[in-house]
Amino acid sequence: MSKRIDQKIIKFKGGKIEVKDMLEMEDKITIILKGEIEFAGSKNNHDGSVNMIYEFKPEFIEVEDIELDTEIRDEVPVEDIPFLR
Repeated sequence: MSKRIDQKIIKFKGGKIEVKDMLEMEDKITIILKGEIEFAGSKNNHDGSVNMIYEFKPEFIEVEDIELDTEIRDEVPVEDIPFLR
């Protein structure tokens, strides 16, 4: 009995970049990732279908319209960090 593919899912592994300025809720940003698929497999849904799972490891990450952090970190008072109030 053959199975049908229900979903094709890409999971992202590792990778991070620091940005220079604080971001606000609802900020719209564009992130470009380039890399390779390191794992491909399937997960049985036990209903006659499977989900294909791909693990992607970025080798290059770029954020458009946001300056990256390349300087020594600034000291920011806790009261200036909105979600730590």
